[in-house]
Amino acid sequence: MDFDAAGRPVAVHEKGFFRARGFDGRWVEKKWVAGGMEPIRHLRVLTAENAAELEHRVRERLEELLALARRGLLSGTVGKPLTPKGWARRLETILAFQDRLAEDAAYFRRIYHPIGVLPPDQYLAWVVQAVEGCSWNRCAFCGLFAGRGARVRSRADIRRHMEETEAYFGPAMDRRVSAFIGDADAFAAPPSTLIWLCREISRRQPRLVRPSEDGAWGIHSFGEVRSLLRWTSRNLKALARSGFRRATIGVESGDEEVRRWLRKPGRAEDVRRAVARVKEAGLSVGIVALLGAGGREADAGHREKTARLLRVLPLDENDLVYLSPLKDGPDDPHRRALMGSNRSPAGPALRSGQAAAFRAAALDRPDGRRPRVALYDVDDFLY
Repeated sequence: MDFDAAGRPVAVHEKGFFRARGFDGRWVEKKWVAGGMEPIRHLRVLTAENAAELEHRVRERLEELLALARRGLLSGTVGKPLTPKGWARRLETILAFQDRLAEDAAYFRRIYHPIGVLPPDQYLAWVVQAVEGCSWNRCAFCGLFAGRGARVRSRADIRRHMEETEAYFGPAMDRRVSAFIGDADAFAAPPSTLIWLCREISRRQPRLVRPSEDGAWGIHSFGEVRSLLRWTSRNLKALARSGFRRATIGVESGDEEVRRWLRKPGRAEDVRRAVARVKEAGLSVGIVALLGAGGREADAGHREKTARLLRVLPLDENDLVYLSPLKDGPDDPHRRALMGSNRSPAGPALRSGQAAAFRAAALDRPDGRRPRVALYDVDDFLY
């Protein structure tokens, strides 16, 4: 069992399953299951009944441990060595929090709008929702912001939001390792607002923006190409000085036909220009390339032209390339778009081939300064 400093349950390992709890109260069960040629990822959101049963079992185990601690039979280390009395105090804090889990989750949902997804390296970030929703919100493969408007919050509103979220985390802020400015495109905000916000984050939470040995630090966000290209080099350099570290860009594909079919704004050349401008300012980038975009019929062009784009982007060891498999379930937007245009899903074999091609292209650096390449499975996300 794992709990944050405030007493919230974070995760439970039980009978071979890993069950993680989000701040909104959802429990997600995760496990790799043997199947066919390769293991299958098992993911399931627990029903309210299953979640209540799990929380009851957790409480029973906590009470057992507390009884041992009070009898002087429990010792060990949680960050630092604890005596039996120290264990008792810690367990009493955790148990007291279990009485208000529902209230805590409801408060989280009041101060945060739904957080659709974060880059995989930002799951432990302090999220500041300064730019809500997605100003484009028309991509054929994405339903994360369907039915939601987009707006840049005022400075007063942002400051109030930061105060509320800092108070929510309280002592559990020690688990946050960076800051992430949400939602879909922080660069839709005026440069003066985003630079001010980064300075404010750096002032309020200096630990989050100091370089750390594990590499998890700084201020991050998603950035749309069309917004990034509106920023001047001078403003981007000022942003770099304010504590901002990395912009993650949904490139999706380097094939113009696939990009049009995905309803992705801009061209591949715009991607190259935007990345070059960001890199010249001293910032790093995250690049998202989709696996299976456009279905089986688009495989050849998507594979070849996306790999070509990845080779020419000015990437180095400070950057990340994410390979994100598109979901083809009956309710997924990409599957519906495929069916609407008489296309078929790419399938695991083609997606695997695209992943190999994109990885090879991203790592093909004459100077040897290679970006990191990682899988980006949005189903794994839980905040």
